[in-house]
Amino acid sequence: MENTEVGIWEVGENYVYAPKLGQMKCLQIKSEKSNKWKYLSTPIHGFDYQEGYHYRVRVKKTKRRDTDTVNYRLIDILSKKRTNELPSVAAFLARFKWNLLQLNGKDVSSSKASLGFDAKNGTIDGTTGCNIFWGGFHIKGYKINFTHLASTMRSCNTIHIENEFFQIFEQRQIQFDIAEQTLNLYYNGKLVMIFGLERE
Repeated sequence: MENTEVGIWEVGENYVYAPKLGQMKCLQIKSEKSNKWKYLSTPIHGFDYQEGYHYRVRVKKTKRRDTDTVNYRLIDILSKKRTNELPSVAAFLARFKWNLLQLNGKDVSSSKASLGFDAKNGTIDGTTGCNIFWGGFHIKGYKINFTHLASTMRSCNTIHIENEFFQIFEQRQIQFDIAEQTLNLYYNGKLVMIFGLERE
């Protein structure tokens, strides 16, 4: 016996990686019943997905009662719109402001440090919570480099995260992943920064 359900989903314009699933590429999906994006690692049969497009699709979900196996099949594409000339993870990062939540294992969410990306120009800007900074970025595979970093020179009177922040950003070959609505940065295999996305 099978349970079937038909739903209408939005599908985001790029894949994201789920480190909990061994760096598996996932689709970003959002149903009509939810305001929250979720990640789908299971293929949608019959769906010829292309990055760089935002889709609205009707999908049939089938689950056998005697197993946890779930299958998805495309019924039809309701809309397909190009969203960005850069169909990559950079385009996803540029959609949001990223607030620093954790630095070297410490909760720093009260610091007000944040990061923003401009995918078209390959630039970043943000704040350490004390000084404003800017520069460039380059992504290749699972690695990200921040280049030509500069900042204002305001004096921070209290003990602050700024030195640790820039020590990480100035490193080469920083690894990253995006999962559970966070941007995670790793250096020498250690998780060093967690940013959380801020939705409008």
